[in-house]
Amino acid sequence: MQVSGGAGGVEAHYDDLLALAGLLRTSGQTLRRALGDTVQAAAHPALAASIALSPGSALDAEAALLSAAGPGGLVEAAATADGLGRLLQVAVATYRAADAGLTLGQDALASAGGVAVGAALPVLAPVAAVAGLDGLERAAASSAGLVQPVARGLAG
Repeated sequence: MQVSGGAGGVEAHYDDLLALAGLLRTSGQTLRRALGDTVQAAAHPALAASIALSPGSALDAEAALLSAAGPGGLVEAAATADGLGRLLQVAVATYRAADAGLTLGQDALASAGGVAVGAALPVLAPVAAVAGLDGLERAAASSAGLVQPVARGLAG
């Protein structure tokens, strides 16, 4: 998985992470069903009846089923998959909230900076005229994203 972009620039990747979280949660449910099937198989009367025919095989089968269902087996795998899915969902929600906060902060900063520059233009314009417009034109061209905030900062 590749992450690129800045605030608001990784939305598609968040959707990928949410899809992965869904797969993990679904896997947890599937593993819980398998756990139920395993426990039922261990308690099945046919397995108990097979002890008379082949005691060693029946006990080995019972032990394998109980081992698969026990700690380190399906119980742990189901809980881990579901837990990771839930944590991933929370992480994506947290990252989205952080991105939204960063976007709001950037917008507020751009607006505040633009207002300050726009308010200072009446003072800066005569200085720029005396010093030469070339540097001011280059600065304006390289800061195209500031045009609207600066315009908001101009009086009238």
